[in-house]
Amino acid sequence: MLEILLVDDDELMRQSLTLLLGHEGFRVQAAPGGPEALELARQQAYDLVISDVRMPGMDGFAVVRSLRELLPEAHFILMTGFSSEEAPIEALRLGVDDYFHKPFDLNVFLERIRVMRRQKRQQKTQAPEQALRSFAGWLRRHPGFAEKFEALEQQVGRAAQRLGLDSSKQQALRLAVYFHDLVAHLPPFPDVPLRSGPSVAEQAAQLLVRAGTRPVSDDLAVQLLLGVIRQQNPQMKSPPELPGKIWEELGAAPRLEEAPVRGHGLKVHTFGQTRVIQENQEIQATQWESQRARWLFVYLLTRRGQWVSGDRLRDLFWPESDGDKAQRSLVSTIHRCRKALGSSGHVLQRSDRGYAVSCGSDLWWDFDEFERCCRESTGGGDAEDALLRAEAVYRGELAPDCPYEWLEPLRQQARTMALDAFVRLAGLLLESNPEAAEIRAYKALEIESTSESAAEVLLRSLWAQGKRDEGVRFYQEFRQRLERELGLPPGPKLLRAQLELTQIG
Repeated sequence: MLEILLVDDDELMRQSLTLLLGHEGFRVQAAPGGPEALELARQQAYDLVISDVRMPGMDGFAVVRSLRELLPEAHFILMTGFSSEEAPIEALRLGVDDYFHKPFDLNVFLERIRVMRRQKRQQKTQAPEQALRSFAGWLRRHPGFAEKFEALEQQVGRAAQRLGLDSSKQQALRLAVYFHDLVAHLPPFPDVPLRSGPSVAEQAAQLLVRAGTRPVSDDLAVQLLLGVIRQQNPQMKSPPELPGKIWEELGAAPRLEEAPVRGHGLKVHTFGQTRVIQENQEIQATQWESQRARWLFVYLLTRRGQWVSGDRLRDLFWPESDGDKAQRSLVSTIHRCRKALGSSGHVLQRSDRGYAVSCGSDLWWDFDEFERCCRESTGGGDAEDALLRAEAVYRGELAPDCPYEWLEPLRQQARTMALDAFVRLAGLLLESNPEAAEIRAYKALEIESTSESAAEVLLRSLWAQGKRDEGVRFYQEFRQRLERELGLPPGPKLLRAQLELTQIG
């Protein structure tokens, strides 16, 4: 997957190119100017930077010069809408990979980027530090991770200062902190190449060591990282022995134990409607005693396997109360949660680090199942079967009755996954069952009414069924919708599909 950073002060141009490149299967992040692009590049590695030349404050040439230090392996493309004899010469002097004058041929532009993608795929290895930074960027964008990252970074930072480590060692520790959740006992994340367990610990340590001359390879930084890993995975082979002082400064990081399986199935449905079912009986509102108790349980479920501090819970659920009153409310609400869960109350755990819902195998959550099926559909197995199972779990918006803002990142993640699942399922069914493909395409458009990928497969399914007039009407309505809601014309893929089908008709 090619990671692209797009820099352009023209909002319409940013939106159009982001949509176009996204349709081509690239991951794109856009910035309205140089400073914003630099901030993004400090958090994540990119394979390609596409930048406009004429921008206020920091022009495209300055962007290239600054980003070369942060992204030494990246390719660069410059584009401009102004004629200038000096600009191409300056671009050549900077060694950019290509230079386009607006308006340019989209096919030529896309083919140039496809060539870069093929070159990337042919590379046998990626620079270790760039791989670390890229993966760290993914972790920081994952819903719920930022909170844990910030807390752990502060903990390790204080330890580093008290130990008197120099700036290079502290920098190494900051990068090491990114990988804390790799070795914590958490549900697998989508698209993560490493899995929880001792092998993950060893691989994470090897990545740090292989970073060569960078500060990451500092022995003490690696030792401290391995110390955290050892606490999270006591079974790791040959864990290092650390000086007692370091253990004291770093502090304990106990692994969240799984709740024992007791044969009482707890099922949580959050798609379409939030329902918690224990021993085949739905837990009613009166059993929760308060809606806040139910949503506190759902909040901990969305961070399943992670300890959440009492301070965090008090700030989220009782922001208007003082410390003592909020603490009493928290304790009382946790008691209501356990009481409502009955014999499954053991999944709700408490320690000196806070509260958590355990990863016990007697707890089933529809979002977990949906995410697992979506992952399986891209893992080389029977994609259609996996997507059909994902469809069976999906029942609409994630917890639409939840009034709290903390759910919105996960809700958006669920929308994105569902949209992708229905579009891919429609594509797989298109040849064998165009009518079924049409149904899935409409489901995708219910999630995102301006999805051109869904519109394209719907258009092809209508044509395959001989519904030419309906296809023409849909295309006209969809084009008007894009212009009305996004101010954009149809993208190249949808335009090509319409032209192809019109010629066939």
